[in-house]
Amino acid sequence: MGLNSGEAWSVAASGPLLSRFNPDETAVVSYSSIPKQAATMAKCDIDIEFDQQARTYYGGQSVTGTVHIQVNKDITCNGIVLTSYWRTHGYGNRDQGDKIRYDLVEATKLEAGQRLSVPFEIDASCWPLSYHGHHINLDHYVHVAVDVPWAIDPKQEEEYLLLPGTPPPEFDGARHEVIQIEKRAPTDTGTIAKICIAGAMLAMGFVLIPAAFIFVPIIIVFVGFVLGWQWLIASRVGKVELQVPHVVVGAGEEIPLGIRFTPKKTFRINEINAKLTAIESATSGSGTNSTTRRHTIHEERFVLLDAGMLQGGVEVNEEVMIPMPDSNAWSLSESDNKITWVLETRIDIPLFPDWKESTTLQFVPRKFVDDTIPSAELHEEVSGDDDYSAPPPPPAASVPVETAWQDDDYSEPTSAAYEQSADNG
Repeated sequence: MGLNSGEAWSVAASGPLLSRFNPDETAVVSYSSIPKQAATMAKCDIDIEFDQQARTYYGGQSVTGTVHIQVNKDITCNGIVLTSYWRTHGYGNRDQGDKIRYDLVEATKLEAGQRLSVPFEIDASCWPLSYHGHHINLDHYVHVAVDVPWAIDPKQEEEYLLLPGTPPPEFDGARHEVIQIEKRAPTDTGTIAKICIAGAMLAMGFVLIPAAFIFVPIIIVFVGFVLGWQWLIASRVGKVELQVPHVVVGAGEEIPLGIRFTPKKTFRINEINAKLTAIESATSGSGTNSTTRRHTIHEERFVLLDAGMLQGGVEVNEEVMIPMPDSNAWSLSESDNKITWVLETRIDIPLFPDWKESTTLQFVPRKFVDDTIPSAELHEEVSGDDDYSAPPPPPAASVPVETAWQDDDYSEPTSAAYEQSADNG
């Protein structure tokens, strides 16, 4: 909604305000009464009114409304500007998306007692979606400011609820790897900070060179221990092939999981299982003063193979369908606020190191992944074995685990608009 040449403009009768209007319709600048709940400011009162009372919109949909302004003092402004963006709030430091600017009104003079209403229309982003959790909340905002030179700008901000709508353009149907959505370019400040940090680390490196003669042997011993541990596990289970063809997963769908290996010797197992976990992690502060709180959103265990004896040289081939919960805790990976979904597969061996491997999933709305690549094609691509044809998977033995709540003393309030939206849903 930038100001384009060739558009018609009207001059309000009670003041020289410039505003866009359609020549075939009446002027958009009206002088209706201003809602009384507008926040009182020194020079202007600003109220943002959405056309949808519940403030509920879908990704890619137009967000429309009206900005009401009551002028209390004569001012000369450089314009009235609307910006839209998303921002987190809760326990962790704030993460924020790029701000998109819309010029509603050009530079003009506003007179005391003048009342005006300016409509707006913006496109809702497709991602990230609104979320209200335990430690993390994410909302989308419309912010309006009257740009007053050499003074504090009168401003007002209102949030709205963004639900799953049009998938982001990055979703092209592929589901075999995590998709990077709206990756923001680093700012100049961030680049300078990284250069300073790199310089400081280089300087410290020269100071700590003598200490390297102490720590390098310790690191070598640690690496050797890890490699030896892996060799010990491989001496029993051999090479394990884990098949997770879908890492981009939708709420409420089932995803295949397969494991195949040939034991090198005969041994007993407690079971082969998979655990699906979703965790919020919010970090506040920075450096040595930073603290991170975690909350388990979902945790569920599935058994692929019960306790028994595995025979050396006899292939083990198990596959199961993992049902994803019908949740709105979409994957989030920001600097200080993260929602992480992980599928950990484990061969539980009594009195011996377990084999385990974790797969990070990208949890998104079901409509983002419906009607994409057929699972048969993905299975063939990931398995890499043309003669492999697994029988239809048996139903999973699900062992739900109750949600673990931490830090119950923390509770983030939600607005009435969201409660109303949840009731309607």
